[in-house]
Amino acid sequence: MSKIKVRPYESGEETQIVELLTETFDGWPHEEINCSPVDYWRWKYLDNPVYDNLVMLGEDNGRIIGCHHKILLNIIYKNKVILGTTSVDLAVHRDYRNQGLMTTISVPNEVAGEEKGVKLSYFITSNPILIKTFTQSKNIEKRRPRFPRRIRNLVLLNDVDLQLQMMPMDNSLLFKLGWNTLNVLNKITNRVKPTIQMGEPFQVKQIERFDESVNQFWNKIKGNYDFIVERRMEYLNWRYCDPRLFGFKVNIAVDDNDMVLGYIIYKINRYNEDYSIGYIVDLITLNNRLDVQYQLIDTAVRYFKENMVNVINYQLVEGSQQQSVFKRHGFLDSRINIHLFYNKYREFKGLDDLTQSSPTKIHISWGDHDALPVRMPTQR
Repeated sequence: MSKIKVRPYESGEETQIVELLTETFDGWPHEEINCSPVDYWRWKYLDNPVYDNLVMLGEDNGRIIGCHHKILLNIIYKNKVILGTTSVDLAVHRDYRNQGLMTTISVPNEVAGEEKGVKLSYFITSNPILIKTFTQSKNIEKRRPRFPRRIRNLVLLNDVDLQLQMMPMDNSLLFKLGWNTLNVLNKITNRVKPTIQMGEPFQVKQIERFDESVNQFWNKIKGNYDFIVERRMEYLNWRYCDPRLFGFKVNIAVDDNDMVLGYIIYKINRYNEDYSIGYIVDLITLNNRLDVQYQLIDTAVRYFKENMVNVINYQLVEGSQQQSVFKRHGFLDSRINIHLFYNKYREFKGLDDLTQSSPTKIHISWGDHDALPVRMPTQR
């Protein structure tokens, strides 16, 4: 075997990296974009307004045969701002697999992150091999702690038969029976629930970009959370409003003084042309404004229905206050495990004390990951 060199990304190597990602993942990225894949890579890994991202490469005689990417972001954790990363786009060329190169490339990226002051790295996976490694490996150093609170994917499903036709699954008849039963029970429960109390008047409007008012809103709400990725104007505009992206819709709720009460971000992933999937990517409001949450969700659901989207997803921490508001719109717990792991760095004790926090004080959504799956996860 030739000598593999591991080193950071150097300017001009974008095309080679994207070729590797495209071959490894049978196309990349798996969502609609408004630019070339290379320009999308530049948006994702060169233009983060928070910090320069970490990109580590494996090279064999000038050929890029592996890569590991990390997106850096600020996290509010127990009233402190810590530097974190989400670990994404790890790829090894098929000719070099089963040689331990994932670890060979990933470890130097972890070290580089620690040198920048990173405290933790989190990542979501549905790969059964990785899940087994992180939870059962005999090599303790390969294991990773799970996020200490259960993450749920809520689903609003219009036609269960169409869903099973387009995305077959084991025990489909049992799934259909269970889903229909839960749907009926949820409708009965919703009929007897008290009406959500309306607060001060507000209006919902669509925007193209966030402005300074969202920073004022963020400063109001950030103290309500024990764990949340920082959501300031600069980050939100990069994450959702860059012209190289495609399809993100943003609605904000404002009072009579144009003060932001909350916002919702949603998108249709049309990468699979024969079956699009809807995502409510993020939803944040003042904690006591359930009426604002309800109206923002209603705005997104109507958009998906107008566009004939059969399935809509939203991710949250189990037991969050938002869960009851989503259920009023017909969303149900998909009962699918979302496997969220993290890796803590030397000076960080970990996230175990989040088990003592209210679920409403912990915010995880699809927008805190790097991509929207083209298939609903089936790993239970």
